Amino acid sequence: MVLLASMVFAASVVVVGVIHPAWGASKNGGGPDASQDTAKPEPAPGNDNAERETVKGPDGKPVQAGSLLVSYEAGVSRARQNANARGIGGEVSERVKTANLAILKLPERANLGKAKKGLEKRPGVESVEYDYKVKAANTNVNDYFYRQGKQYELSGHLRFSRAWDRARGYDRARGHPVHAAVLDSGCNKVRDLKRQIIRDYDFFNGDPYAYDDSGHGTRVASILGARTNDRGGMASGAWRTKILCGKVSNQNDFAYYSTLVRGMKWARNKNARVVNMSFESYNYSKALCDTAKSLYRSGTLVVAAAGNSGGYERAVYPAACPGALGVSAVNIYDKRTSFSSYGPYVDLAATGRNVMTLRRNGTYRYANGTSFASPLVASAAALSMGKFDFNAKQVSYRLRSRARDIGPQGRDNYYGHGVVNAATAVQPY
Repeated sequence: MVLLASMVFAASVVVVGVIHPAWGASKNGGGPDASQDTAKPEPAPGNDNAERETVKGPDGKPVQAGSLLVSYEAGVSRARQNANARGIGGEVSERVKTANLAILKLPERANLGKAKKGLEKRPGVESVEYDYKVKAANTNVNDYFYRQGKQYELSGHLRFSRAWDRARGYDRARGHPVHAAVLDSGCNKVRDLKRQIIRDYDFFNGDPYAYDDSGHGTRVASILGARTNDRGGMASGAWRTKILCGKVSNQNDFAYYSTLVRGMKWARNKNARVVNMSFESYNYSKALCDTAKSLYRSGTLVVAAAGNSGGYERAVYPAACPGALGVSAVNIYDKRTSFSSYGPYVDLAATGRNVMTLRRNGTYRYANGTSFASPLVASAAALSMGKFDFNAKQVSYRLRSRARDIGPQGRDNYYGHGVVNAATAVQPY
């Protein structure tokens, strides 16, 4: 098949064009920037809130120093409660009248055990408790790079850590994990992807195994579907979501519209809820967009990269196809990256600089590009679709309407409707 850089239409005949992955390639044909393999993470915003001092309770668990919770029998006066507190060298800092509860504040170095025993002997006291430290009900996964603070796009910027409290990529309506398709250069079943890829096919070579001889596809798949909370490696945005991997490009990261169309049809037939395509082309294809539109109508959402020209573009495909969500790239400070394309086809933005990824050889590196912003939006879509059984139209509206608006008020060409917010995408109201 001859590689052509443009599309030609003659009646119903379509000349198939070449598409580049959106990870550093541009419409000028440049390859990936080697700097993405050595990129350093940008520092996460600081947190100056110091944790209150804790001490060990009698069972070895942390309790707040200088604090006790006292439950009283009904009818015990405020004066009596105050007197009890003063009797052990403290004071009542707050009351909960409906629970007959007094929260006592004592000097931080007070002997809590001795104070507790003294209070328990006083008339009208039902119980005295230590002020145990309680972990918030946020989901903090134990994957190595996440715990090291090297996946800020998940732990903070895009609110995935909050989203996981409500949804983890399980398809309630179908009784199994959400199925998401990655149409790319293939996916190697290494490290965090070993158990996550449930189907694969090579549309470029007609091979039943989608071996990744480029590395681009494995990286994209890891952002969307890396095995999460397994103590090692990296976490993924969509947690339990399983991957359908379609190889649609070769070792030089070239795809054809025909391989993308075949991949989309395969994904729909295999019941993928969301399809990620991190490619960019500047040539319209009716076949490509009609296929993307048919997926949308059937309930499957297409998410695609906005491209990496760094400038204004009237349209980049498949992101500009009707029904698809086009994703531009920002850094963790909500600033558009210098490489990200922008224009009227952009629907959402997500982190696209210094995104942790799994390489095809099983090692981990940061990567830059709208290629890696796109699967983060696909991850939020998978969480929302699994929780609410949304179709493509519903989840597209949910993501756009609940995004963080960071540019000019309302939709704009740089960020679309804003930065995707995974937490609000899975909130019921």
